[in-house]
Amino acid sequence: MAANKPQFDMLLGGTQNLPVEFSVGRFASARAQEIAALTQAIEDPQRTGLVFQKLPKHMRRRVMSRTSKRMPRRLREAHMYQLRKSGLPLEPKRPSRKFRRRPGNLLLEYNRRQKKYVWLETHLWHAKRFHMIEKWGYKLADFPNDKSFRACYRAMANHCLLQDISYYCCIELSGPVDELLSHLHKVTNEECGLTFGAKAFLDGRREGSVMLFHQNTFPYGAIGVVSFLWKPSEEIKSNDVEISETRTLWMWVHPAFYQELLDELILLFHFAAVKSEADTDLNKVPCCETPKYSSDNGSVEMVLLKDTLNRFRLTGPLSQAVLLESLRIANILEGETGKKKPDTKEAESSFGDTVCLQSSDVSTDDCTTGENVDWWMQFYRVSQHRKESWHYQASLWQSLKGAASPAQLPPHLVLALTILDPRLQLPSKRTKASEEQITSLSSLASVSPIWSSHVRDLATNSKMSSAELADIRSRNLVPGFMLEEFERDASQVKSCVPILLIQQPAACGVLAGFSSGWDMVMPAGWALPLWLALVFRGARAGGLREYRSLGFEMGSESVLPPDTVSGSTEAEAQRMQLTEHYFRLPPDKRPNYVKLGITSPFICSWDVLVNDWSQRTPESLITLSKTENEPSSCNIRFFILRERKKLECLKAVISSLNVKQIKKNSQNACNFPELAVVFSGCTDGCLVPVTIHMCGRGSPADSAIICLPSETDVDNMARNATDSGPIEPLHTDQHQTERKELRTEHKKLLKRLRRKRVREKQKLEELSAAKQDASEDDKHVVVAMKRKANAPPPTKDITDKHAQTLRALWLPQTQTVKESCSRTVIGFITKGDFSFTESKGAGQGYVVLSALLQLVALYESKLREGHKLSAPWVLVRNPTSLQYRFGVLNIASAM
Repeated sequence: MAANKPQFDMLLGGTQNLPVEFSVGRFASARAQEIAALTQAIEDPQRTGLVFQKLPKHMRRRVMSRTSKRMPRRLREAHMYQLRKSGLPLEPKRPSRKFRRRPGNLLLEYNRRQKKYVWLETHLWHAKRFHMIEKWGYKLADFPNDKSFRACYRAMANHCLLQDISYYCCIELSGPVDELLSHLHKVTNEECGLTFGAKAFLDGRREGSVMLFHQNTFPYGAIGVVSFLWKPSEEIKSNDVEISETRTLWMWVHPAFYQELLDELILLFHFAAVKSEADTDLNKVPCCETPKYSSDNGSVEMVLLKDTLNRFRLTGPLSQAVLLESLRIANILEGETGKKKPDTKEAESSFGDTVCLQSSDVSTDDCTTGENVDWWMQFYRVSQHRKESWHYQASLWQSLKGAASPAQLPPHLVLALTILDPRLQLPSKRTKASEEQITSLSSLASVSPIWSSHVRDLATNSKMSSAELADIRSRNLVPGFMLEEFERDASQVKSCVPILLIQQPAACGVLAGFSSGWDMVMPAGWALPLWLALVFRGARAGGLREYRSLGFEMGSESVLPPDTVSGSTEAEAQRMQLTEHYFRLPPDKRPNYVKLGITSPFICSWDVLVNDWSQRTPESLITLSKTENEPSSCNIRFFILRERKKLECLKAVISSLNVKQIKKNSQNACNFPELAVVFSGCTDGCLVPVTIHMCGRGSPADSAIICLPSETDVDNMARNATDSGPIEPLHTDQHQTERKELRTEHKKLLKRLRRKRVREKQKLEELSAAKQDASEDDKHVVVAMKRKANAPPPTKDITDKHAQTLRALWLPQTQTVKESCSRTVIGFITKGDFSFTESKGAGQGYVVLSALLQLVALYESKLREGHKLSAPWVLVRNPTSLQYRFGVLNIASAM
């Protein structure tokens, strides 16, 4: 290696001719001058600034200027030296003991504080570092406080972003597989993609996702997208997995529509609650005490595993390296005689040829037959089949190092592991994981004892306490974080935890491998130890903001689409929040949306837009809401197009418009007549998911309008690709004069009422003063009383009524959207921002199907006339702007 380095001396192959001799005194004098210059530069720097001002942004704290303990230890001495020059701050006065009181039982205090909003197991870690919000019945981390938005994007793009998504609720269904599939078929549709009965998911090696609907309401009545995982079957014959009679299914549900789906499942299977005799605690609920339901014939059971399973999401190319360094498989069966290890060739076989082993439920007798027998020992030693499965998983975990990124693995694969307590191998300080390159890639196995409720309880209860962990570390001969004896000797293992690793594939159409990663599922009580193990390996924590940002960069549909009850509820809550913020501004700081031509600035009025483009009358809309194609729980009169074939047809038509020039009267220009036949009769109330990429400047904002360009706009864009777009003329605010008059009259009324109250108060004071010398027997003396401090103002009702009147004049009720401005509105942007992956403004939204067909017809006619068009352009305008911007429209895939 040294011979390959560039040389300095010409005799050794370099470029400089060194002298034969030199003066030692002159050389030492020159070096002494350099040292003196460096010393002076260090002692008297040109760039002035305190020590705490030179720290990176994520380490700065406002309290550092007066509290040295917040500084890093290596900089504390220099910081104190600078503070002494300017004078040390005064010692703060010790507060009274009543301000320093702490609850006697901290756990009970925490339980009391989370009665209304449940805390995740990592809540205390997040509460010190994140902005917390109350959402969906949980106290969740929204965004980190260290101003690290771009850092989180770099983590998900180049490193590893860690998110706690344990707020997702798990529902367990068990029963005959035929009965489960026959009932679940009523709430799914095969035209939208693979469902519960797909062969790719039935063997339990892959996790699937499906959109659920209310019974027999498709395409209306959408509930939401759920992820599901089948428990592996028990019997294997040849290379085909034979489905056993009784199967178990896990469904991961978003908490926004958890109750709606639960009610639908109870109605679907005719469930009845099974009463539990024991009282449940708030956290660490034993699985035997979770709510259970049984069907009328007792064949199907449902267990609500809400808040009993934790789930993490690791996103980024280094998420695999972080997991490989954080998780260690203990040699549970080391020293077993007669064990059968799997063949190496079998472990390195392709995914299609891998046999998925089965881990059946552990009965109570299996794990409690002897004293001092750990559950993992008893589980894997109960049969030869389980011994082979453990060795198979260990070999798979080692061969998994061959994949440099999760994107190289088959999508949605499930890997089951039983790992050591992650606290036994925490590094002394935070380190960065490095990826390893190995040539082979093996298949995965989904065998896991985590499917057993009894094993999950034992894993939670057998967790080592912090005192035991500290005692083990104190006996370690060599200081360090690696306790290798636990990996060598199975008898030294104190606590283990079963986990499931679920691969998340990369997004299509963006950077190669972007958004790929792993999901980790673990029992209750193990979230914080595993979380700290991942953070100490370099994973960067993110919150809900990063979750939304990741979905935006991936171009995936929102978790809560607008045609669901949960989506409309979330949009209404956001509208109320933005409206309150809007009216907290003074009138001269509020954008006048009436003059801007925006009818609904804080919410996407889908029902009004669909009604404008629909051929239905208001009477027919009322009739439709009462039909069986509409769920009774909501009045949503539109639906999102989710049929895969129809979406592919639209994509083909849009892609056929991306040509430079098509000859006149060409029959291959666009299959628009075929498109009209495919969508005949289903254009009313249909929304199409789209993605918009801006052609030049500008970034779309949330609730921005998507408009149909006129022929003049298309011609201008075809002639000049840098055209900035048309400008909306300023509209007339008909209520502006009325608002000013009402405000003036309201001020006069308040002044008149105030003068009246002052006169009444003066009369009472005069009457009280006149009767001060009256007889003490006179008990009818009137005394002027002051209004209580917490009493409402006397003009509160008048002020509230005036505020409501002004709100209606500032934001009138939306009557129409389609013709609300000079360009015809065809849709809305639900999420818009600057895209880091595209390096331009981008947005996700929906357009009305009939409007999209009209847009295709416009471009088809232009292409047949010989115009040079490079893309199907649309116009996008933000709610606070008059400037239209050109954007390229593409069809997105919906769930």
